[in-house]
Amino acid sequence: MPMAGAEQRTERRIAVSELPEEYRQFGALLRLTTEVAVTTTDVSLNGFGFVAELPSENFIVGSRLVLYPLGKNIPVFGVVVHSAAISTGTRVGVRLQHLGGYDAYTAVISKLLGQVTEPSTALG
Repeated sequence: MPMAGAEQRTERRIAVSELPEEYRQFGALLRLTTEVAVTTTDVSLNGFGFVAELPSENFIVGSRLVLYPLGKNIPVFGVVVHSAAISTGTRVGVRLQHLGGYDAYTAVISKLLGQVTEPSTALG
């Protein structure tokens, strides 16, 4: 069993450098009250990593987030699986839930994975 907060994604990822510009930054809603802009570090079908300019106590492992990588009209729901303080804020890893805009998100990421020729080794 993996340690709480340890990297858990074993699937293929897309590094931020391989993403279209529109997927590199998006909004997130914490505790249903705090909106924050996040910067993507990598994505996969079941989760992604991002950096936020907030302290790590805002991203407790196991807490739920509402994410908007496809825009405000298509929310994607996730659970924090990794959170670490870095010099610019917090590096966060999220496992997506099969709710809301999950199917739309996986359709976009599947298409992007098909366009990426080399598997990414970006790690959170």
